[in-house]
Amino acid sequence: MFARIGWAFALVAVAASGCRFQWSSGWDAEGNHDAEGGCAGEGGVGGVGGVGGFGGDSASGGFGGEGGLGGDGGGSQCIAADGQNLPESTCDTMDVSYLTTCPNTMTEPFAVSACHKAFELYSVGAREALRECLAEIPADLEIACYDDTEAAAFACVDAVYANSCPNSDNALFCAQAREICDGTGQLGFDQETCAFDLNPFGYDGLRAYSDCFNSPPADVPCAHLHDYCINLIGSF
Repeated sequence: MFARIGWAFALVAVAASGCRFQWSSGWDAEGNHDAEGGCAGEGGVGGVGGVGGFGGDSASGGFGGEGGLGGDGGGSQCIAADGQNLPESTCDTMDVSYLTTCPNTMTEPFAVSACHKAFELYSVGAREALRECLAEIPADLEIACYDDTEAAAFACVDAVYANSCPNSDNALFCAQAREICDGTGQLGFDQETCAFDLNPFGYDGLRAYSDCFNSPPADVPCAHLHDYCINLIGSF
């Protein structure tokens, strides 16, 4: 999601752990992960292994081979991580983008901002699906700038979440985050919500999330760390 609730309470920061997500080695630009990757140090936690290779941004990566999710099968297909690799500039060619400034906020329409944020965080397929939906919002001041603007845009976001293929690699990423927190004695990391919120994320989105996870404020405990990070990287 693009925005979530706040946080509170003070405990020892997760950064005190010797185990961190490693993005400087083991991961490539497509999100592929080698067998040596994972969490440095803390032997057992680092052995999660499968957390690497979430890289569904390219071709049919990761989850695509697990029985044809989003593949050739009969009914409606889910939104896969791969796509046409359209440029982010396509956010500025949607009908609603021609309303360059909303007079009530003096900013661009919310739907346009949501599109750009998706290109920062989502996989290729997810961001293109969102852009396609947002492109249906008309260049109408009442819809794009006033009462219905967030409702129309978030309906598109909800549709992407509801229809994205399950991403088992991103889910394992969240499982590793919980194990890291548990290893510091801080229980309560919300693995289930993490897996839901990060399901359509791509390489850049997971990297931004892991940067937040690795360097949280001292007063944000693991029990509130997911809400903190998803709000931080998803706000606009």
